[in-house]
Amino acid sequence: MVWDTTRGVVGRDVVRWRTPEGDVLACDEKRAVLNQNIDDVRRALQDAMDEAVMMGCDGQQFRTVARGIVESLTSPYDMPSKRGRGRKQAL
Repeated sequence: MVWDTTRGVVGRDVVRWRTPEGDVLACDEKRAVLNQNIDDVRRALQDAMDEAVMMGCDGQQFRTVARGIVESLTSPYDMPSKRGRGRKQAL
């Protein structure tokens, strides 16, 4: 993935958003919202990391904490995949 700090995601669709079954999400509007949300999250994390480092925090520790937050996220709307939950999807 390539990020441009002034414009966000470079290119139209960087991530191939997929359904729980592994099919590509076809709706342009849904993909646009997802891409905007990811860009917003990236910008918020970058701002938080910059502030942490300026205050003397170790950047690697911040990354570890941020990864932990992402890994702990859950959603009541998340449906298990019919193809197997443990399988990683390609971007």
